[in-house]
Amino acid sequence: LAAQIHSDGFDIQNRAGPVTVKLEAGGLNTDVATLAPLITGKIDVDLAGSVSKDAIAVDQGTLRSDALNASLTATVALADLSMQLKMNADAVATAFPPQIASVLGARVKFSASAARDPQGSFAANSIEFTSGTLSAAGTASMQGTDIQADIKGKLGDVSVLSPTVGVPVAGGVDFALSASGAMTAPDFTVTADSD
Repeated sequence: LAAQIHSDGFDIQNRAGPVTVKLEAGGLNTDVATLAPLITGKIDVDLAGSVSKDAIAVDQGTLRSDALNASLTATVALADLSMQLKMNADAVATAFPPQIASVLGARVKFSASAARDPQGSFAANSIEFTSGTLSAAGTASMQGTDIQADIKGKLGDVSVLSPTVGVPVAGGVDFALSASGAMTAPDFTVTADSD
């Protein structure tokens, strides 16, 4: 692991100024099975922003691995840990579980704008996901132990599902998913229309 923190003109007395952070790792280990394929190989993290008594701002951040290219901007208020975050990511489809990867193209593109309020509630106000003929967009939020999500999308070519369902299928499908309630047992509604 190699790490570098740099600041031109940081005011130590007032704890304020610009900051850049660079991290390089030959690899990372994690117990989170869904995260491990995304952080395989060499990892590079570059962050540029500022620190003040009131907030930490990341004006430009990047994370790169063999499987993932991601960029982000973020602001965190130190008094209450409220946060604003925007992220764009591009990952290889093989980093996802095989059950999902079968409907994906070669790469997966994801973007989101999210916020955390002072009470700890989290909201992703704009989520977009595209890969191959699959696209989806929507919102999601969490307040305490309750979640709310509304996602709409389209799989333009359902023939990729033929091996899974055991019969030849063709065409496209529009779908909508909503979930609400306790995170441990939310109510789900899924609708689909095929052409």
